[in-house]
Amino acid sequence: LDTLSDDEVRFTLRISRKQWEVTKALFVAKGFIDEALNLLPWNQRLAQADEPCVDVEDDPLIERDQQRRAYEEALVQRQAAAQEAAAMVPAPADEHEHKPDLLNALLAPVEAIPPHIEQEMARIREAMARPQDDEASKERLRAAEAEMRRRLQQKKQAPTDAEPPQVKPARKSKTHDAEKPDEVEQGVWDDFLKLRKTKKAPLTVTALNQIKKEADKANMPLNKALEICCLRGWQGFNAHWLEDDSASSAAPASNCPV
Repeated sequence: LDTLSDDEVRFTLRISRKQWEVTKALFVAKGFIDEALNLLPWNQRLAQADEPCVDVEDDPLIERDQQRRAYEEALVQRQAAAQEAAAMVPAPADEHEHKPDLLNALLAPVEAIPPHIEQEMARIREAMARPQDDEASKERLRAAEAEMRRRLQQKKQAPTDAEPPQVKPARKSKTHDAEKPDEVEQGVWDDFLKLRKTKKAPLTVTALNQIKKEADKANMPLNKALEICCLRGWQGFNAHWLEDDSASSAAPASNCPV
């Protein structure tokens, strides 16, 4: 077995000269090869395998890996700190917050008071703590802070004080416009209304008057006419249908006048 030179091994492994020097030193320390790149016998390598390994502090590969890991951890920490700092930076203030009138700037929610408002309130409290040459100026500062607190409290209570709009109950539309005549029994009237509803023909006042007119032609009470309509499935009534019983029973509902 021919022994390769350092350059041949480095070219085969596609590594730099410095990397090969480190790798060669590690292989020699492990007992795989000697300084002339000769493979050591198996029994010799097996005997050296039980010997202690190279100290971590003396191994340049391990030291470089530790440095790389430390750099990556520091980079992650710096990125996390940058993101945390960016989250703490307040959003750009709009034109409303830059108005000189501080009370108008208090229209923002209480939970998110602009920083410059907090600073202004602190400045007012600090000015009140200092001795005042003029009692009137001190009173103005008190009034300004009280007004600020009142506006903030008013803004905080606004959503809870608002009463929900009252919803009016929907009006039920009447299916039938006609009212039950006194001479018609309630049971007959209910059955006739169900029949009209089944045929999708709501009973109107005009339709009821027409049925009364046809019942008078047949010399029949309105209650009897509606009872016949329920028995024969008629949504309306015609006096001529009673002239021939067999014909009237077969009369189609589509020929109904009402």
